[in-house]
Amino acid sequence: MGPNGNRPIALSAKLRSSAQRHALAVIAAAGSDGATQTLLTAHGLSLRTIAALVKRGLVTMAREKVRTGGKWVDADKVWVTDAGRDALAAGEAFGEG
Repeated sequence: MGPNGNRPIALSAKLRSSAQRHALAVIAAAGSDGATQTLLTAHGLSLRTIAALVKRGLVTMAREKVRTGGKWVDADKVWVTDAGRDALAAGEAFGEG
């Protein structure tokens, strides 16, 4: 069993590309505040890659109000789920096991 009481996640099945592994690591590094879409785009991550992680249940996405430049704006934010953390742990820093 994995750390959350679930079966361990096969990294190759859940993280099918190096882009997805990289995206998951960037999002995880953002911590509990989550990563904004702007940050992820600055890291060269595509919406398609992020959408694939959402579809697989490895990250979650929501729109929040954030303050920037003295104004409140809507921002899409992304957080790693427990399944995403398990996938990262199973990859042992992307050494693939």
